[in-house]
Amino acid sequence: MPDVNVVYDFESRTVTVDVVVVDEEIFAALPVLLRGPWTVIWTVNGSAFIFDLHDGIKIHDAELPVNLTYNREESQRVPDHKNCWSIPFQNDCQTTNSVNYGINLQLPESDDSGDVKIRKPELRLHHDPTLSVVSDPPTG
Repeated sequence: MPDVNVVYDFESRTVTVDVVVVDEEIFAALPVLLRGPWTVIWTVNGSAFIFDLHDGIKIHDAELPVNLTYNREESQRVPDHKNCWSIPFQNDCQTTNSVNYGINLQLPESDDSGDVKIRKPELRLHHDPTLSVVSDPPTG
């Protein structure tokens, strides 16, 4: 398994999650959200894959804990960074919990100008990891 990391920036309340593709298999670090507002940014590293335009990260809403919310309208591929996806969350959970989500990547196809225009559906990848939430900071 490749090295994947999670980086917490407590000042800006962002969590950056590494996503790595090896032999068409997706590996993602496991983020843990503390209480309060957090923006999670998933970043594909070391490959040509980019996030699917519409469903790059797809939260499984049916499994969403009651006190964990996210802004669906702001769940999006980061402008000018097709290898990044951002979602703002609000964690008000009183106990440890989790939610599954999907990672959907595609391999871009370029036209003669080098602009990414069309995706190759046969090279699309999907992975189903977990996001954990806690009410207290982890110890250790």
